[in-house]
Amino acid sequence: MVTPDQYRVAFDPMLDRMTLGFAVAAVFLTAWWNLQPKRFMGFWLKPPYKPLTVTLFRVFFAANLIGAISYLTGEMNRYRRPMYQYRAAAEVAVAWIAVIWVMVTAMSWLARRRDQTNRP
Repeated sequence: MVTPDQYRVAFDPMLDRMTLGFAVAAVFLTAWWNLQPKRFMGFWLKPPYKPLTVTLFRVFFAANLIGAISYLTGEMNRYRRPMYQYRAAAEVAVAWIAVIWVMVTAMSWLARRRDQTNRP
């Protein structure tokens, strides 16, 4: 039996918009990981990278992309939405993508700055 709270959450248009927008942003982020794996490996390890390490990260990034696409597909197929909800979700996705890009760029800049100041 569905409780009133579960029903409200399942059909809340604002929550649906946020969830769908975040799912699109997750696909973008994981695709970016796959396109530039060494950039994102740098958040965990320092180069040079062993071939096995690169392969393991590539497999991890690919699995995350498959999971993100699967989740997005499930969200899109959950129920029919009017087109304006997809447009609203796209706005949320663009906002998330911008936040992610700024965070990655800032962290890359800080890492480069730290490495330059630690050189002998």
